[in-house]
Amino acid sequence: MKGVLESTDKNAVPFEVKSVEQVYSGVNEGITIKEVNGKVIVTIVEMYPTPGYTTNVDKIFRDSTGEYEIYLSEKSPKQGSIQLQVITYKVIDLEIDATNLGEKPYTFKTVRHSIFTPSINQLYK
Repeated sequence: MKGVLESTDKNAVPFEVKSVEQVYSGVNEGITIKEVNGKVIVTIVEMYPTPGYTTNVDKIFRDSTGEYEIYLSEKSPKQGSIQLQVITYKVIDLEIDATNLGEKPYTFKTVRHSIFTPSINQLYK
């Protein structure tokens, strides 16, 4: 899933989804940030109880404190579908032009929306 979010909201941050992968091991849940050639690469790793979940990045906003909120939408597997009971991870790589962000250090957090209770994950710097 690739795309660019564009908005007229001055606090919205344009981004491109570079990749979305599902993996079964070798990763830790959280957010990592690196800067390469004027681009900020944000990698988000989310854990799920089965492989049937879908995760999308809806938007990124800069809040009033200067932190960046990454809004994720999640869709659970179809009710009644047969799923393997194995922990899976979604690895999402985002690319943001550094000129669209404020001064370093960059602080990101995810805001998850699903059919369950929305929650805010801890901050990652």
